[in-house]
This record gives sequence, C-alpha cells and structure tokens, in this order.
Amino acid sequence: METWVIFEEVDKNSKRTQSHSLFSPFAQNKPYFPPKTISELSGKMVVASYNGWLMIADSNDPGSVLLFNPFSQTTINLPHLDLLSEEVVCNQNSVNYVMTCVPDDDKDERCVVMVSWKSLILFCRPGYDDSWGIHHASVNSDVRSHTLGICNGIIYKLVFLANQYALLYRVTISERDDSNLVVTLKSVGQLRWTDLGRRYQSVYSAPYLVESCGELYCLNLFYGHGTYCNDIQDVRIFKFVEKDNTETLDVVQVESLENQALFIQVSNSPSFGCYVPPPTTSGLLQGNCVYILASFDEAVIFKYHLEDRSLTPFPLFPNQKLLWRRPFWLTSAGNKRNLDESEEKEMDTVLSEEDVSKKRHETEFGDLPSDLICRIARRLLLTDYSRFRATCKKYGDLTLPLQCWSSQSSKIEYLETTKSELILPWLISIRGDPKICNVIDPMHTDQIYLITIPWDDQSYAATMEVVYSKNGWLLMNGFAGNLFFYNPFTKVINGAVLPANNNFGHLRCMGSSATPISENGIIVGLQRSMGQLLVHSYIYGDPEWLVTLGCVKGSFIPASNSPVYYKNKNAFYFLDITGRLGRYKITPERRYKWKTFSKPSTPIVCNPLGGMTTYLVECDGEILSVFVSLAGSWVKVFRLNFMKKRWARVDNVKNHMIFLSPQSSFAEVAPDNRPELGNKLYFSRLHQKEGLVCYDLASHRYCSPNNDSMSRENLFQTRELLGCTWIQPTWS
Repeated sequence: METWVIFEEVDKNSKRTQSHSLFSPFAQNKPYFPPKTISELSGKMVVASYNGWLMIADSNDPGSVLLFNPFSQTTINLPHLDLLSEEVVCNQNSVNYVMTCVPDDDKDERCVVMVSWKSLILFCRPGYDDSWGIHHASVNSDVRSHTLGICNGIIYKLVFLANQYALLYRVTISERDDSNLVVTLKSVGQLRWTDLGRRYQSVYSAPYLVESCGELYCLNLFYGHGTYCNDIQDVRIFKFVEKDNTETLDVVQVESLENQALFIQVSNSPSFGCYVPPPTTSGLLQGNCVYILASFDEAVIFKYHLEDRSLTPFPLFPNQKLLWRRPFWLTSAGNKRNLDESEEKEMDTVLSEEDVSKKRHETEFGDLPSDLICRIARRLLLTDYSRFRATCKKYGDLTLPLQCWSSQSSKIEYLETTKSELILPWLISIRGDPKICNVIDPMHTDQIYLITIPWDDQSYAATMEVVYSKNGWLLMNGFAGNLFFYNPFTKVINGAVLPANNNFGHLRCMGSSATPISENGIIVGLQRSMGQLLVHSYIYGDPEWLVTLGCVKGSFIPASNSPVYYKNKNAFYFLDITGRLGRYKITPERRYKWKTFSKPSTPIVCNPLGGMTTYLVECDGEILSVFVSLAGSWVKVFRLNFMKKRWARVDNVKNHMIFLSPQSSFAEVAPDNRPELGNKLYFSRLHQKEGLVCYDLASHRYCSPNNDSMSRENLFQTRELLGCTWIQPTWS
C-alpha cells in the first residue's frame, strides 16, 4: 500500500490557499520530489479522506459536496448537505466522515457515505440516493466527544460521556422494503476513560478508532494543551477483542505493533494502519510506529516509535519552508496483510529465544581469574558496574562498592585510568513494564539500562510514571492517587509520608522544595478546573493535601514544565504557556497565597498554541526562563530581575549546563576536565546517529557532547523521549 499526503498549500504572506498538492513522503529512492498540484480541487475544500477517495466541498457553498479520486480523476456527486453550515462541514473536531467501502463506479449501492455530527447521523449511497437519510442517535445527551471508525466493512462509533465513561456502538445499515436505508446503533462495549489511560501533564486526550490488518484499535493521544503535536505527552494504543465469545468488545493495551504502522488523521477522517514488510527500505516508514500529520503551518510529520516512546518531527520539504493547511492521509490500496510464500518460510525458520538460549554455550564466568575480573570491572560504565557486582558473590567481594567507585578521588584504584567516567545527570523513564525504569547515560546514549522498582503493591505498579525528580529522588505516581518518592540508585522507596490525592490525575507542574529525607519539605501541583486555577500543596508530615484558589478567568494556563522553588523567597515560581509568571508563597505562619504577575510581562510575543515550549530553571541562584519554538527553529533564554521586575535576555550561562525536560529542569556546573560541556542547554532528545542533543548558546546551533562534528539549526529528525526526565545520580 502506498500512502500519500494531500494538503492545501498556503501563501506565506496572505495565508490564503494557493493550491491543493499531493505528495508521497515514503516514496522509495526519491523522498523529496516536488508535490503534484491537483488543479481539479481549485475553489474546493477537502473535508475528509478514505482509502483513496476525497470528500470535497465547494468553498462558496460548503453544503455542495462530492467524492473525488485524485488517482483516477473520478468524480461522484453527493446530495446537498442542507443541515450543515460551512463551520460545521469544515470543523475537524466535531464532524466525522466514513465510507463503508470504495465505490466501483459512479453508482454503487454497496457504498454508503456517513456523516456524524452531535446526535445526528447522515447517510447516503453515492450516485444512487437523491437526499441524505437522517438518524437521530438515542445516546446519552451529555456527550463530550465522539469518533467514527470502520473495520472489516463495519462502522463503529465511540462516544465519550461527561461521566467518565465511553460507549462503543456498532452501526448497522440495512435496506427497507421501499429500498431506503435505515441505520441502527447497538452498544457493544462500555469502558471508563481511565481504561484508555491518563498521563501526568496532560489535560486533553484525543481518541481515534483505527483499522489495521483486519483488527480494530483505539489510539489515544495525550496533549498538554490543545491538539498540537509538539505538546503530545504520551500515546496509548488499545485493541478491541471479543469478550467471552459474545458480541461485546473489550479493550486490551498494546505494547507493540510489531510490523504494523498506524496513520492518524488529526481531523474528521478515519485513521488506518497497514503492514510494513521488514526490513524497511525507507528511513521514515517503519513498523511499530505511529505517523501523525501536524495541523499547524509547517509541513511536518510526527513519527511516534512504540519501542522507546519517542516522538520525532520530520519536515516534508527540508529545502523549502512550505506552509500547509488541512493535511490528510490518502491511500491508493487496501490495508490487508498478505504474506507471500517467502515471508511464511522466513517466519517458520525463526527460532524462539528459548531455543536459541538452549543452543548457546554457557560459560561459568565465576571461574575467571580474579585479576581479570578486576580489569574488566574498572572499564565498565556505572550501571554495568552495578550489575557486574550483583552477578555473584565473588564479583561483589572483588569490586568496590558503588559509593567508592563513583568518587572522583585519585586514590581509588579503579579511576586511575585517564578515561575515568563522568558522573552526569541521566535520563530516566518508565516504558513497557511499569516496575522497570529505563536509564540513559548522556555520554553513552547507544545503551539503555534497566533498574527494577522493588514495589509489590499492584495498585501502584499498574500504571507507574515519573512526575518529578530532585537530587536523585523521583516523585512517582501510581494513578490511584498514590504518590511516593523513589531513589533508583539506592532502591529506597519512601511512600508512607504522602497521603493519597484523588485529584492527582488532573495535576500539572509538580515540584518539591526538598527530598523525602528532609524534615520540612513541601510538594505542590497546579490544577485547572472550571476556568479556575487550583494549587495543591502538601507539607511533609501533614495528614492531607491543602487546596488553595489561585486565580480565575484563565489568567494563568499551566504549561508542561516544572516549577522552581526559590529558597530566598520561600516560594514556588511557575511559568505558563505564554511566558506569564506565577508565584505560590508560603509564610512561616502557614498562610498560602498565589499571585499572577503583570510585571514582569512575558518576554516573548508568540502564539503559545503555535508550538512554543517553555521551561523554568534555577541557575546559580537566579531564575531563568527558556523558550523553544516549534522544532527548535529558535531558542531564547531570559533571567528574572527581581528589582526591576523584568526579564533580561541571556546569551551566556558561563560554565553551567542547563538540563531541560517537562518533568524536571535544573542546572549543573560542567566538570573541570570537560569545560566545553558548559554554556549549553541539554534536552531530553536523541539523534539517531549523533547521540544526545544540546543547544550551544555561543554558536546558536544544536550540537552533541557525543559528536563534535554535529551542528544543526533545528530539532527536526531528533527523538523526544516522552515521559522522560533528568535525574542526578546520588547514593544518599
């Protein structure tokens, strides 16, 4: 199956549609050939796409709709949509379109076009019916959102209600005696929103029904604010399966798509998937990935890889800054997976891991000479060294404890070599198994280490995630309102001091003034509820959380970042999506007060919903704000001047390294033996070949501590590790 993108090319100055273009981003051997202009779409709007066909509307009369196949140049007229206005027809969030099958000609009774809007379902047979049939769905009136999907010719409708439940309907189309169609809905499943996951820092989720290889999936995108791809916090995929041999369907989470790829329409068209034969011949198209069309101006495809939970932006036209609007996926073939004989033969010859392990020769590593064991140990990276000591008692007796190994003292035998390992902050996240932390050493990004969380409570382990880090400790969430601190280096869990918070699923921007080993620590988090800003705070040792009213009327909109606890002011400082500053102050008498500052005003004049990311960090006793544009085309840093109440531009942070991630940001001083690591911003992003991505404030270019030759002007084709945060290794 070949997959294309059709979009409106926009004039850079007037922002008006110039033309409609067709482009193949996965074309072999010619990935960047110019897009083809579709002159037949002049004066038209594309409102939906399905399996090679477009549903288009007249720009002057949106109710005048028809089907168009850009490959065969075939046009099929549809009845006039009298009930829908231009705003409704073109609204990509409230209206859904689907077709039961591909029409064979301009009059095909088997093909039914369906439009779903609120409680209405409109339907017709292209070239056969003179008017749209109308069905008033008798579903709960308190509907928050809905989506249509089709699998094996059967239409499904997923309806999300305000009571935290979702209903799945099977839509049946039948013909009456008078040859007219009738639509009926039958409930085939009920699930809670929480069954589809909930992620920290996300306030909005968008579900999509997807058919791939004859199976029905539900993919849920979690956004920080609005449906903008650069602010995706997580992606969850579920598959619908029959329950106990009945017509009822249940959902199970999918950890891997294997050789399938999903193509998500951030619009009102059905999303779809396909089989990708291994090995892939294109660097962009791969199995076990999700491809999302960006809905903002720049022509960008976002690729989400399930294996490492990374999100990578790819420019469609890297040599020209083409602006687009309303992009749609378009396919030129079906999506069924058909294995040929060679593939089946290849699959039959694959040995299971158990078979391979039985054939592998087992070596008794404990029989190695002691001096050889010591020579091996002194050349290992930190996490490898930790595992090496735990292999057997002999290895543990012959090697030094981790606290001694990590010391920079030249008296220690294992660090006498000139290639002694730097102890820098690491990237840590939870992926797949919720009881295993994935750790990446920034100096060796080609290796991922695993650290087990020794927690037996299943209510914690079911949906674990990292929400904040401070001085080597992680603040963890178990999604049952349960919060606890965990040190992945000492494997110490401190969960008794934190009472449950039932509103935790709605909190953002969490921070802490101290680690759990301190006596007077404070934990805070923000929640937006009914237009109000609520501040949740907890003082170590108190029986419960305190909720304080921050502000109303949306004057402060929390971003996907962490606050700064400024000890000199005994207050937490927050930065919202526009760059506005907020403060939560706690007096010695335990009086709590929130303030949204009018001064300093935001230092950036930019549409916050256009892809800007904000961070707040303390560096050398000062508060810095960092602003990064979509795909990093520009980066700006400012210092807060408390006396003058304004932000001052910063182009040099001297020997400091600024580590930035949505969950936690902080500053460190560069090691004396690596001064070139200073004056840089370090992101939770990796480049496939060049390692960790950082921004050099001196050259205003992206570079890498792993590759001196790397020099980039943006973050395209770099992988953002979702749910990942920086942590300082500590054993205390």
